[in-house]
Amino acid sequence: MKKIITTILIAVVAVAVMPTTLLLFVGMMPSIAAYFIDKTKQQLKAMTVGCLNFSACFYYWLELVSSDHSLVTAWEIISPTSISIMYAGAIAGYIVEWGVSMAVAVVMVQSGKSKLSSIRKQKEEMVERWGVEVTGVYRLDVNGFLLPKKDDK
Repeated sequence: MKKIITTILIAVVAVAVMPTTLLLFVGMMPSIAAYFIDKTKQQLKAMTVGCLNFSACFYYWLELVSSDHSLVTAWEIISPTSISIMYAGAIAGYIVEWGVSMAVAVVMVQSGKSKLSSIRKQKEEMVERWGVEVTGVYRLDVNGFLLPKKDDK
């Protein structure tokens, strides 16, 4: 029931401010696409693209609101130049999301390599202290018993 009421409310508001709805619908198309493409739980791509896309649309929305806020003005504002600038904001959002994802991936890989190096060092210290038997890698005879070291004979 909540979803139906919310949908009706959004529809009424969208019709009431039709010039804003038109301008933002056209300008925010990349964000709408990013929302449907991004299947992750957090939807970080949609959020990043949406914020930067909206920031590029904001100037044109202010221009619309500061004038007579009519459909004619909205259609005048929607030009190839303004759409290019609005979509450039979305492209910037995709670039930021890609760059941050790459940076996080690099940090995580380096952190993993550091952790692996630390584990190997601990393993060497354990082998030095307790012997090769703690590694689980040693020679067994056919019956599964530990073969004596060459220096034990």
